[in-house]
Amino acid sequence: MQQMQFQLKAALVLFLSCMLCVLFAPIKIPFFCYDEGFAVFNAARIMDGDVPYKDFWTIYPRGQFYVLAVIYKIFCTSLLVARIYDTIVRFVIVISAYLIAKKITSHTLALLAFADSYAYAVFPFLALGLLTILGLLKHVNTGQRRWFFLTGTIIYIVTLFRWDIGLLTVATISHLVLRQ
Repeated sequence: MQQMQFQLKAALVLFLSCMLCVLFAPIKIPFFCYDEGFAVFNAARIMDGDVPYKDFWTIYPRGQFYVLAVIYKIFCTSLLVARIYDTIVRFVIVISAYLIAKKITSHTLALLAFADSYAYAVFPFLALGLLTILGLLKHVNTGQRRWFFLTGTIIYIVTLFRWDIGLLTVATISHLVLRQ
């Protein structure tokens, strides 16, 4: 029995390693001037002291710009740095989707999570949204309020990336909580 559990864990680690390789494979593709361009350029503007909606107009919420600006400050202002950050975010999506699916379906079906593209503000939202669901499931299973508090905190952060979807997440979570 212990041998079988080890084999399942080894297979999962191998699978997740392969998923990470697949996510990193297109990292050197040409620059996307729209979503990716807005994200990296506006993050660089924030590093130069500009403030979104005051010094420049954008259709995107400011969360992605500020996160990229902090990452640029820590490492360097580079498209590769932005893409590595984005790939890590997409990997969090894969792991979160797997963990959620594993709770509500079979282990085999849970292995079907995946995401693509770069610097799109929906990916951090999606990763955080999936973590919100995990937090809510943990709260429901354990009854511990800290998971509910963590879920609310993550929802607030989600609104920095996509306020419209953040509000939808609040409405969905509220509906689920009120039904209990």
